[in-house]
Amino acid sequence: MGADMDSYFEYLNIEEAHLHTRLALQCLETVSRLIVLHEDWSSDIDLDLARPVSAVSAAVQNLIRVGKETIQSSEYAIFVQDMPVALKRVENASGLLESAAQLMQNGDSQSLTQARAKLIDGSSGILQGTSSLLLCFDESEVRKIVRECSRVLEFLSVAEVIYSLEELVVFVKGLSPVLTKVSHSVEARNGELTITTHREQLARALEEVKTLTPILICAIKIYCQIRLTDSKSGLEESRMNRDYLISRMRDEMEEMMRVLQLTSADDDEEELNKNRKNVLMSHIQDRLQIASDWIRDPESPISGHGTKCLRETLSLLRKLKFPHLTKGIEDGCSMTESLCEMKRTGNENNLQARESLAKALDAHLKS
Repeated sequence: MGADMDSYFEYLNIEEAHLHTRLALQCLETVSRLIVLHEDWSSDIDLDLARPVSAVSAAVQNLIRVGKETIQSSEYAIFVQDMPVALKRVENASGLLESAAQLMQNGDSQSLTQARAKLIDGSSGILQGTSSLLLCFDESEVRKIVRECSRVLEFLSVAEVIYSLEELVVFVKGLSPVLTKVSHSVEARNGELTITTHREQLARALEEVKTLTPILICAIKIYCQIRLTDSKSGLEESRMNRDYLISRMRDEMEEMMRVLQLTSADDDEEELNKNRKNVLMSHIQDRLQIASDWIRDPESPISGHGTKCLRETLSLLRKLKFPHLTKGIEDGCSMTESLCEMKRTGNENNLQARESLAKALDAHLKS
């Protein structure tokens, strides 16, 4: 039954995608007909506009029909609310064109003046209406991708309560197709973005998710395997590592959702206001000294509070979303994991390298 329902909903998604595509194509058809009308009218003021106006009217009627079908199939309340208004605007504008064509048949100067005004108003109304329709369509597509990203977040919450390898297998089987769909959708959307910073931010977040996914699965596997041992040595450490990776991946998914919903180049600055930055910086300062003490202490435990503060510091820096900090943060994360691994092995031969890495990480964090 579950598989049948999944197939049914997938079918509905495909049908909705087809309707959205038809809507977009019909908008373009309507505008192209309008352009032909404008060119004919501009080239010959004495032209009988009955035929080109009729073609535009037919295109508008098709657009309205497809638009109404799309409304009936959509599950997005905002889309259903906004679409009828845009459709009505296009329909009214088409009526102005038809009225203009009739006036032009009279041939007198007053009728021609009135026809010209109605042609301008009608053309403007159709352009505005089709633009609104396409905007509604675009926003609904974004909401669809955001919803897919939300499903990944739901899986991540489940990741915290996986205690056996059997549960891990089920988790991976469920997560894989969802992540694949998100990846394809985000990549397609990224190709449509016109603001360079948004494209770069979205691509970076997606790449991080792709990188973190196998690492997270491996961390969950290690945690489950340690739970099966009698001694359970390293269980708390493996749990902290798992939770840290879940947090990293959750941050990147939320970053993708944030960027997907940006509409202008100014959104970043508006969103990240001074108060929010100050709060984040305060949290960073609270953790920075503890993290620094942990780094400089060769005997500090891997699973201690210092490790948690260090990782939280890097996570908070990531949330500031300063593009120029991105590489430095990722370098800090890599150095942290390398230092944890050196501490974990406890090999005296790498003592000098460990001390050198600790000094470099401490300096890097304070820079």
